Amino acid sequence: MRKKSLVICFFLVGLILLSQQINKLQINSLESMLKIAQGKEKLDLLERLIEEYGQSNFDKRLEYALEGVKISRELKNKQDEIYFLYVTGDIYFDQNRFTDAIEFYQKSYYLSQNYEDSLQQSIITERIGIVFQDILNYDKALEYYLLTLKLREKKSDNASYAAIMMNIGNLYYDLEKYEIAYEYYQKTHEIFIKTENQLDIAGISVNLGNVYQEMNKSEKALKHYRQALLIFRELDDQYGIAQVFNNMGTVFLDQENNVEALVYFQSSEKTIRKIDNTYLETLISLNLGATYINLNFLEEARTQLKKCLKLAVINKLIDMRLSAYYELSRLYSKLNSSAKTYEFSEKYINLKDSIFSEESDKRIANLRIQYELNTKEEEIEDLYQAKETQLKIRNYFILMSILILLLLIVLFILFRNKIRSNRMLAESRKKFQDMFEKHSAIMLLIDPDNGDIVNCNKAALEYYGFMNTKGVFANLYNISTSPHTVISKSLKESLIKKQSRIISQHRLSDNRIRDIELFSTPIEFGNKILIYAIVQDITEQLHYENELKLLNIDLENRIDLQVKKVQKQQELLMQKSKLESLGKLAAGIAHEINQPIGGISLSIDNLLIKFKKKELTLDYLSQKHKKLMESIDKIRNIINQVRTFSRDQQFVSLDKVDISKVIYDSISMLDVQFKNHNVDLKVRIEENIGLIIGNKHKMEQVVLNLLSNAKDAVDERAKKLKENDYKKSIFINAYPKSKKIQLAIKDNGIGIPEEFQQKIFDPFYTTKDPEKGTGLGLSIIYGIIEEMKGSISVESKINNYTLFRITIPMIIKNEKKA
Repeated sequence: MRKKSLVICFFLVGLILLSQQINKLQINSLESMLKIAQGKEKLDLLERLIEEYGQSNFDKRLEYALEGVKISRELKNKQDEIYFLYVTGDIYFDQNRFTDAIEFYQKSYYLSQNYEDSLQQSIITERIGIVFQDILNYDKALEYYLLTLKLREKKSDNASYAAIMMNIGNLYYDLEKYEIAYEYYQKTHEIFIKTENQLDIAGISVNLGNVYQEMNKSEKALKHYRQALLIFRELDDQYGIAQVFNNMGTVFLDQENNVEALVYFQSSEKTIRKIDNTYLETLISLNLGATYINLNFLEEARTQLKKCLKLAVINKLIDMRLSAYYELSRLYSKLNSSAKTYEFSEKYINLKDSIFSEESDKRIANLRIQYELNTKEEEIEDLYQAKETQLKIRNYFILMSILILLLLIVLFILFRNKIRSNRMLAESRKKFQDMFEKHSAIMLLIDPDNGDIVNCNKAALEYYGFMNTKGVFANLYNISTSPHTVISKSLKESLIKKQSRIISQHRLSDNRIRDIELFSTPIEFGNKILIYAIVQDITEQLHYENELKLLNIDLENRIDLQVKKVQKQQELLMQKSKLESLGKLAAGIAHEINQPIGGISLSIDNLLIKFKKKELTLDYLSQKHKKLMESIDKIRNIINQVRTFSRDQQFVSLDKVDISKVIYDSISMLDVQFKNHNVDLKVRIEENIGLIIGNKHKMEQVVLNLLSNAKDAVDERAKKLKENDYKKSIFINAYPKSKKIQLAIKDNGIGIPEEFQQKIFDPFYTTKDPEKGTGLGLSIIYGIIEEMKGSISVESKINNYTLFRITIPMIIKNEKKA
């Protein structure tokens, strides 16, 4: 057996060497013929030599292409000149010499404008667009793509028109303009549906899925991925299936549905083993590693990520290596390995810096190339315009004499041009269609009359383990655990519906029972209608779904407990903030109470004096009684207001709140303090401002805290800066806007440094001295405003002003009183 294998190997090696020798002899023969050839024959030989060398000898290909340009010019054969200019551009493009490539492509394009062949021109402009896209000059690329699109509208070739539509979609996808990319992909999809090319339909379905995924439309993305998957399975395209499984896994990974993501990534990994695609294999290992980390399967994650890193290093996949370093640092962080976490974090940072540096160098190089291309483009355009002018003058004088001959030449040229244009188009499309090798999947052909499986693929044989007996592989009634009536009903439904999907259980040859998902559709096979079924094993998926449900229940219980703890802490913090505000208000409240008490004392003294002098009359007593009661009511109102503000509001429900009343009530509690501190308080509240849904006492706390902070700010500026002409000022403005109420509180105080403005709403963060504040006020305010579905922002400038702006949804407009 081993000798037989060696003989076969030697035979294959001999065939390869013989093929190479024949190719070499053919090239030598063509080069010998080239030395004696003349005119058009020499151009044909040059064309054949360029094709024979292929990618093996850049210098020879370039030499013959340039020679073809030179000879076609000498022969004044413009069509051959267009062709060799285009081929020279291709050769430079393959070597990433973009400036030279653009120069020859543009020369080919300007020369082709003299002929009525829009397809040929579109091939050249498309390639120019591709070069500009490669050097990231998207404006120029789009300009040439749109020109290509316009040229191809004149032709009825749907495939070539769709190809440029897809290129434009890809460009907008690279620019992250996903809505525009979607429009072009959708138009391309409609054309491919008409052409009925299943491979093209699957490819554009993947693109549509990708753009929907970038637009965060997961369900639509999955829908297109599933459509592509069905087609790839029909075509037995293993690479396509692996790619789609991976993409579907990333959708679920983005949704943090790690179990579902793992199922698809594992399916993709299983499929990719049967083909050779290093990049996709590396990507799948990376995605599996990330998913295993999320699921805390850390050893499995380590295995996959090490595999990913190894492949990335061997194949120089920088982006994959960067992602692998990041995921490994995340893995070792979960494993509590500080040294390893630091090691891979450092590698990630260093590689990221290196990539950034390389990208910067590349951008600079691209800018230089773009500058050279723009300059070269202008020079070529000016040159060809000048040539065109000369040609028009010359052709005017000789047109009549050579008209008949020219017509014959044009017919001949058009024929040759059509052949070469088709070849150039095929080469162009080949560079963009590098997808999809054949693959295998679990597929069955079922006779709906008796349930016989009349045919199946290799994957099905390996999965079920049954053997072919007299042309019949097995029977659906035997391998399914469902009752015969249920199976019969499902087969009938499959015939009626175009597509059907059922969940069932199948028995394998070793009597194991597996959960499966069966997709089926009727197809015509010979003279009989059969059921074409695709089987997917979902046993592990269902197992993980059950585990996930249990985990979700446990997680919900933990979250409820934590939420209750957080709510209790928030209530304590809010009460502490209220007590802090009351401490600041104490002096003003005492002063306000002292005034009516002084009035009461004075009135009692007056009554006593009048009584002693026997001048106490009933009118005088009634008048004094009225004043005494007014003073007592004032004291009672102050005490009630403070009691209401200070009590715990945890059980107070939300209600309709008049924001103007809240503002005036809050001001009344601080009015005396503002006067004592010489603060000029200005209030402007529009009439019928409207109502909000919230808690009146919490809203009072918001206004009191902001006004108290504003007073401290103006006091601090006056103390620190000692400005002689400085006047303390606080301005309150409230007004409706776009079904919301805007409340602005502005002071001309010390201001807040810009670096602190992002932190002031954090709990316990304060720029004040410890005895002047705890840092809870603005944090509490932020929570109250968010609770009312509102927002709060700050704007400030040092030693100039601070402005707090609150926006809360409005529910009812106050109506004017009649």
